[in-house]
Amino acid sequence: MDGRALVSTDEGIDFKHIIAWVATLGLGVLGALLGGCVGWFSGAGVATIIGASIGFGAMFLCGFCVLGPAGAIVDKAYADYAPPDATRVGTLGLTQTFSMHVTVHGIRNTINTEGIMSFFGKKNDSFIQIRCGRQISEDSDFYPGANPPKRTCVSQTGTFEETFNIMVHPTDNILNVDLYDQDMIGDDLVGTARIEITPEVLQGGFPQKQGFKLFKEEGLVFGATAKKTGTVILSFSPGDGFPAKSKAIIKEQAPLGWKRMEEAHNATLAEAQQAYGKTSYGTLIRNASLMTKAPLEHIGTGPMMNAGTGSATQLDGPGGDTRV
Repeated sequence: MDGRALVSTDEGIDFKHIIAWVATLGLGVLGALLGGCVGWFSGAGVATIIGASIGFGAMFLCGFCVLGPAGAIVDKAYADYAPPDATRVGTLGLTQTFSMHVTVHGIRNTINTEGIMSFFGKKNDSFIQIRCGRQISEDSDFYPGANPPKRTCVSQTGTFEETFNIMVHPTDNILNVDLYDQDMIGDDLVGTARIEITPEVLQGGFPQKQGFKLFKEEGLVFGATAKKTGTVILSFSPGDGFPAKSKAIIKEQAPLGWKRMEEAHNATLAEAQQAYGKTSYGTLIRNASLMTKAPLEHIGTGPMMNAGTGSATQLDGPGGDTRV
């Protein structure tokens, strides 16, 4: 990635909300006209002003509740003040912030956003952004948590093999994995995978190399449809300090998924030790600061690692390097 500011991938103005507010104001003005007419026929003068005020207030309130602004405000308040994920607390006993590692392996079958240049062999300059936060429903806004966006390097091959440490707070319930095409001016959003942390990651036993579909909304503001734009391949694992009690519950509930995670971890560990030697710095990164050769079940039970929030080092391989 280059040195541009992280805000360069912001999706910009939310026209849906702007149109909702404009429509609400329009209803208020219409109500004022109707109320003013009723007031004028009732005696003109002050009655006209009173009627216009009542009409504006009544119609504005209807638009505010029906057209969306009220729903957005309620969703934001719920995201900020609602209690933690009940399923996570009740079934897994996770009541605190925990560390989780997300490995971005690559992308498959993605659309080309280069337009006419694609006919001349131009490929997407792809990179992945991961955001952790809270979303009330699929149709509501996404509210990022305390983690800054995590981003991969740019790749034209669709291979990344980069691992990130995510600090999941009790109120965080969604991972948004965004695929972008980097351009000279701005970055094009190719698609987003919406991953529910509790049912899809934790209760799934930390899936390995699982494909998640990328979607992008296309069409008019009030008639948009979600179009599939590709697949992103991800793996997950518990980070440092992940509660041992919760590990045991997850292992019991999803034994197959947990076994696959252990096998993947041990295979990567063996490969790293063979390639770099035991405990060499930068060979196997678990949290962006220090590797460990401890078996998976012992990870998080000692002071071996610090729960950082940055990008983890990747191993040598297609599209890889040995960055810290």
